[in-house]
Amino acid sequence: MNNVIRPNRVKELLKQGKVAVGLESFSTQSSLVEIMGWVGFDFCFIDTEHCPADVGATLGPVRACETTGMTPIVRVYENSPALICKALDNGAQGVIVPHINTVADAEAVISAVKYAPEGIRSCCPAIRSAHFGCLSWKEYCQKANEDNLVILLLEGEEAIKNAPEIVKVKGVDIILFGPVDLSQCIGLPGESYDHPVLYKALQDMVKMCDAAGVAVMTVTTPLSNVPVARRLIEAGVKVVVFSSDVIVFRQACQELIKIKDFI
Repeated sequence: MNNVIRPNRVKELLKQGKVAVGLESFSTQSSLVEIMGWVGFDFCFIDTEHCPADVGATLGPVRACETTGMTPIVRVYENSPALICKALDNGAQGVIVPHINTVADAEAVISAVKYAPEGIRSCCPAIRSAHFGCLSWKEYCQKANEDNLVILLLEGEEAIKNAPEIVKVKGVDIILFGPVDLSQCIGLPGESYDHPVLYKALQDMVKMCDAAGVAVMTVTTPLSNVPVARRLIEAGVKVVVFSSDVIVFRQACQELIKIKDFI
């Protein structure tokens, strides 16, 4: 059998200067993730911070991503080397780490993602992402260090204040700009990019990240639709998340239930 490391679709798109588009898996239902891939999304953002699933539950969605050629990206619930390692060992090709407020926080994530000499990621050739030992360990480590995406979630006032230095940290691939927590912090709960203050904050982040050679990722929440996504892309966002599977399902249900108006 030909044991090769799968290409990271998001990483390749970013290298080409293109935009990557994905959905968040909040339900961790593998069939839904597989559908995302078959319809053409580039990645799935698999959540373990705000949903009941733990990192172990990401294995099914990761496999669904692999089946359809999507990049599996896992959000861990805290900046923990053990959680980051487990997500990558299971086959994630990128991790989103929340609560990044300082340069030290960012450096800790990068160290946890990378194998020595670049970091401290724990070594085990029997892991799933190394095909249970079928891949050359040396080649796997090198490729993992090159390809696995480091995505830092900046979502609070302290994070935004320190962003000019955080985005310059070597090894950061993507900044996930979180409008929900930020809007809550600055007294605009529930607002998103249709509010001028938040849209300006996004534009400032894009400008800052462009100068540092880092891509910006953000979500269309609360409106998971194409017009919002287009506006984000026009602002310079390179990685767009169309909210979550449960929100998409809820929106579909709200549309379908309108039949009751005619009963």
